[in-house]
Amino acid sequence: MSQLASLKQNRVRWCITKVVNGESHQKHVITSGNNIFKVEASLSEANNVKLLSDNNKNCILTTLVADNKLYYSLNPMEQYLENDEYTVKHKSNNLENNYLATVGTLTRLNGMFAERNLIKNPNATVVDIASLKHLADKNNMITNEFNLNPKGIDENMLKLLECPICMDIMRPPIYLCTTGHNICDSCRKKVKQCSLCRTERTHVRNYFVENFTSKMRYPCRFVESGCKEVDIVDRIRKHEEFCIFKVFECPMQECCQAEQEQEQEQEQEQEQEQEQEQEQEQEQEQEQEQEQEQEQEQEQEQEQEQEQEQEQEQEQEQEQEQEQEQEQEQEQEQEQEQEQEQEQEQEQEQEQEQEQEQEQEQEQEQEQEQEQEQEQEQEQEQEQEQEQEQEQEQEQEREQKQSMIILSIL
Repeated sequence: MSQLASLKQNRVRWCITKVVNGESHQKHVITSGNNIFKVEASLSEANNVKLLSDNNKNCILTTLVADNKLYYSLNPMEQYLENDEYTVKHKSNNLENNYLATVGTLTRLNGMFAERNLIKNPNATVVDIASLKHLADKNNMITNEFNLNPKGIDENMLKLLECPICMDIMRPPIYLCTTGHNICDSCRKKVKQCSLCRTERTHVRNYFVENFTSKMRYPCRFVESGCKEVDIVDRIRKHEEFCIFKVFECPMQECCQAEQEQEQEQEQEQEQEQEQEQEQEQEQEQEQEQEQEQEQEQEQEQEQEQEQEQEQEQEQEQEQEQEQEQEQEQEQEQEQEQEQEQEQEQEQEQEQEQEQEQEQEQEQEQEQEQEQEQEQEQEQEQEQEQEQEQEQEQEQEREQKQSMIILSIL
């Protein structure tokens, strides 16, 4: 190794040591409470080392700009964090929702190395500067947001791992009953039978589910107290031992007895005050109820009066309606009588018309008969005339014959 590379390596080692120890390098230490770290970086010159610290997670961030590319590597100081994935949002300082996302893997450092060797590091993440130019501000700065817990937890999967007895999420070791139901370790020690099938518990472990859950991310047991830590089962157990939200019992109970007695007295006084307040509230409520009852009675009386008035009005209306109905009936009867009279008159007229028609028909028949008789008489006369003519013709013929005979004789 050259002398320059050795000097650079020593400087990086010294800087990391100072960052870890927190000696006059507070600007290089970035803390967070939710595994998300925001680091400002320059796209023109970025060659620095920072410490990202969150509870029991500590990672060293190394950044380098070279050959129009941004190199960065995130190395955990705890071995159990190795090979975990993390996400990076390269965000604009001007537009909040404008960013470029990349994914990386936490890898342990095998000794110190110079900054230029970050280019040769196969585990380093590489981003083209050209793709980040549109995110930079006037000073050529962007904000890199590192999320060490991008996956979170699968709540639907965790619901399937609830113990049927205590309803808590099961963690290895997980045991089986005779039928095959899963039971957590704490419940196995407390019960003798399975709560689902009432068969005896066994000492058989469900290694398939244990292997499956060994890579799942569990929430901290003190999540209801405010802890947001999420990790695989081995790491979350280590975290829970030193979780800041964990409730510890006082090791010296005697020193707390006096305070407990005072607290109990205060609680009793508060309870008495609350009881008095409740009694006063009850009295006020009773008075209010009485007033409400009186008001209700008055309202009921008013309603009854109104109902009576309404009934009277309804009766009057009914009487008026009945009178109107009677008048209408009388009018209808009169109309019916008039209609009947009109019908009778019409019938009489129709009868008269029929009689007239009959008379006319009779007259017509008589006329027709007379005409027929006249025709017959005329026919008879014509026949008589024809007969007379025939007789005359016959006489003429006779005369002619006689004249012919006479002439022939002469």
